[in-house]
Amino acid sequence: MEKILIPGEIEDLERQFAAHSDNIEVVLALANAYADLGRWEEAVKMYKTAIALDPENGDYYNRLGIVFVTIDDPVGAEESYLKAIECSPEDSKYYFNLGELYRGQRRLLNAKYVFSKCLQLSADPEERAEVRENLTYL
Repeated sequence: MEKILIPGEIEDLERQFAAHSDNIEVVLALANAYADLGRWEEAVKMYKTAIALDPENGDYYNRLGIVFVTIDDPVGAEESYLKAIECSPEDSKYYFNLGELYRGQRRLLNAKYVFSKCLQLSADPEERAEVRENLTYL
């Protein structure tokens, strides 16, 4: 479900960021708000700011990858997902997202490899079922 921003919320977040640009919670809140509004260029900038503040957090790269997929930048998405995996190699959702990207690009051997890795790591029954379904069609 898409988050609905209340009037003035984005402006408040921008003011908070101006005063506290090194506060990761503020940066992420603003990045997420921009993404919710479809302000993709600003969302990319804020996710990159989050990465600069904490370059070892795979989740920030993953979120950036999702935005890149949304704006049809597969190179940026792949780089972001690979970096997320590098930071957190045991997190199955990063492999899943990369597998989805590869499947969409018809890079089927890559997708099969990444989905198989996701299946090895995932403890989530729903994710495992979705991965198995993807593997069936590759």
